[in-house]
Amino acid sequence: MRETVLTLRRLLNLENVTYHGEFINVENIELDIIHGRLEPRNIPIMIGATGEKMIELAGEIADGIVT
Repeated sequence: MRETVLTLRRLLNLENVTYHGEFINVENIELDIIHGRLEPRNIPIMIGATGEKMIELAGEIADGIVT
């Protein structure tokens, strides 16, 4: 989950992303914006967390949780 949120945040900042982690492996990807604003997005990332460890992780990396 940590790798997913890290990668997503970088994409929403309109960065070109290369990331090789344990679960996420992407090479030179970016959002393809055809219509709309061409500036970084400030979109809250919410994690659906129910277990204690996931709630703790969500508190570190997300903007909120959905239980």
